[in-house]
Amino acid sequence: MVSGIGSVVAIVFAYWQIDEQRKEYEEDRNYEKEKEKFSNRAYFGITYGNYVIEGEEIVYNWNYCISENFFDYNSDRKIFFVNETMTGNSLIIVKNYSSANAINCLLKVEYNDNSSDTFDFENLQPGDKKTIIPNKLIDKPSSHIPQLINSIEIHFDSIRNEHFVQRWDKKGMNNMLDLSDSEINDAEKENNFHKGSYYCLTET
Repeated sequence: MVSGIGSVVAIVFAYWQIDEQRKEYEEDRNYEKEKEKFSNRAYFGITYGNYVIEGEEIVYNWNYCISENFFDYNSDRKIFFVNETMTGNSLIIVKNYSSANAINCLLKVEYNDNSSDTFDFENLQPGDKKTIIPNKLIDKPSSHIPQLINSIEIHFDSIRNEHFVQRWDKKGMNNMLDLSDSEINDAEKENNFHKGSYYCLTET
């Protein structure tokens, strides 16, 4: 009788051990999948600026026309400053700080008045950056864009065709975006957006 109970216990223990090993295997597989996923996922940093180096590419909405007076050229420094905003940083600069390539990138800027700007760029390789001119800045060059923004999102794909979104929101007492803090999540692919225009600034 005792040996029979011992056999049952041994069988139960064996099944428990197999089940635990299976769970551990599944956890290891999931961990490796997540590790590979995140190793192929880009992450971005956002800053504001008020100048563009000569020859640098800028991105703006093709519906808008940039006037000849929009930039002031500094020949000594080979830099284009945004006219009327010499003391304010209103260009949006996006940089890929990861070691992963981001493709099919879409930048969405939402403002306090519920309007929005949307820009796309095909890819952003590790270490590369894009300088974006918001529509509101073209409309009114004296605008101080950081005070007008409610949120910024970047939608992008990984090389494994996984889609993510990184988002910055207002935080703190100054009622401005916290550029030091963002969230990255899985997301549905965004298909409705305006094409961006690309232009390299050169002094002629």
